Amino acid sequence: MKLTTRGRHAVTALLEIARYGGQIPISLASISERQNLSLSYLEVLFSQLRSGHLVKSHRGPGGGYVLVHTPNTTTIAQIVAVVDKPKRSTSHHLILDDDHCFDHFLETYLWDELSEKMYEYLEQISLSDLLHKKQLVEKVQKRAAYVTSPIGRVMNMVA
Repeated sequence: MKLTTRGRHAVTALLEIARYGGQIPISLASISERQNLSLSYLEVLFSQLRSGHLVKSHRGPGGGYVLVHTPNTTTIAQIVAVVDKPKRSTSHHLILDDDHCFDHFLETYLWDELSEKMYEYLEQISLSDLLHKKQLVEKVQKRAAYVTSPIGRVMNMVA
C-alpha cells in the first residue's frame, strides 16, 4: 500500500460526507470549496470511489454523494486501496545471482512488509473513528482558547 496525496484527499473528502452521517447527499462543489480542491480533481477521485463501491451519487437538485456503507464500517484502508491501486511487486521472482540483485530483493521485501503493516493499521481505523477524534480535538482546542481568553482566566480565578 502506498499512501499518496490522492489517498489523503479521498479520505478527507469522505470524512466531509461522514460528518453528515454519510446519508445526506453532499455535492462535490461544497467539498471542493471546503477542502480547497479542484472540482475536476474531485470528479476523478469520486469516479474511482464510486467504482470501488464506497460512494453512490444522487442526481438532481440537492444531489451529491453519500456513503454506501456506514462511517463505522468504512475503513481508511478501503479508501486508500481504491484510489491508490497497489502495484504488484515482481522482484520476488528474481534470480538472486549477485549481491546487487539480492540488495534489491531485500529493499523490496522491506517496503512490501512496511506496506502490509500500514494496511493492517489503516484497516483498523474507520471514518467514524476519525470523525470522533476530529470532534474531540476541536473541543480541546475550543476549551484551550476559552481558558486562555480574558473571560476564561477570570472564570478560572473565581472557581
